[in-house]
Amino acid sequence: MNIGLPHLKKDGAKVDWVALEPVVSILEVIAVTSKTAHLNASKLFVDFMLSVEGQNLIRGFGRIPGRRGMEP
Repeated sequence: MNIGLPHLKKDGAKVDWVALEPVVSILEVIAVTSKTAHLNASKLFVDFMLSVEGQNLIRGFGRIPGRRGMEP
């Protein structure tokens, strides 16, 4: 059974998509690998980058912080 949008439209469903303004998403990733040389330092760095202070630092670089409750 095909339930994709083109199939639904072909069958007469009143559905369509709307083009919004372009939305660009940049994925920012931070992780601790299993073979890190300094495990505790890595954990502290991740903790800092996810904190309000770290997210303000990211904002200072002209990036959008990913923490909830923070303005871009």
